Amino acid sequence: MCECGCGREVKPGRRFVHGHNGRGDIERAKKIGKAFKKLWKDPRYRQKVINSRIGHIVLKKTRNKIAESKRGVPLSEEHIKNLSLSHIGNRQTEKSKRKISFALTGVKKSKEMRRKLSLAKKKEFEDPRNCTNWQGGLSYEPYCQAWKDKEYKEDIKARDSYKCQNLNCNNVTDLMIHHIDYNKKNCGPFNLITLCRSCNAKANFSRDCWKDLYQQIIINKYKKAA
Repeated sequence: MCECGCGREVKPGRRFVHGHNGRGDIERAKKIGKAFKKLWKDPRYRQKVINSRIGHIVLKKTRNKIAESKRGVPLSEEHIKNLSLSHIGNRQTEKSKRKISFALTGVKKSKEMRRKLSLAKKKEFEDPRNCTNWQGGLSYEPYCQAWKDKEYKEDIKARDSYKCQNLNCNNVTDLMIHHIDYNKKNCGPFNLITLCRSCNAKANFSRDCWKDLYQQIIINKYKKAA
């Protein structure tokens, strides 16, 4: 039987079940931990361990056991800090992102978790260059003079029959004028199109797709007619 006191049988010639040699002997476990920390500071030893794990496949059963053993175990502030630092600069592959997304589907986050996530995002985007939609500061550039002419913008809405020109929308309320090529200084009539507020917000993502779509709409409706 395992000498840690767990009551499990051990293989012939062994004293402990694998991983149980530190159980029940706190002082021995501390000594092993200190010795390992000392070894881990040696970059050659650390690299040797890392290299030995390359290509190593951990069975699902083993992964579940590891996860179960760590469930509910509180982490020290130092451990949390080290984990955070180790992930700085890491980029997840699309496959990993999908796995994480699938694993978190339906998981309810506590108020404290949501608050922490919100603060982390606010801190990340204090510098606008970290934003995924950063376009080199285009939003800070001034509009052309024609943009200040309310009658000119009203003429564009009248041309578009006071209706959102998104083919899947046709909303007639809360209308705005959108720059098709996203150049605020290009206020020519064929570069402006009427959109509702919702479609105008959507146009900030996948810009090339929206640009091609709205350019084609203007060409089909007005340029060909002209």
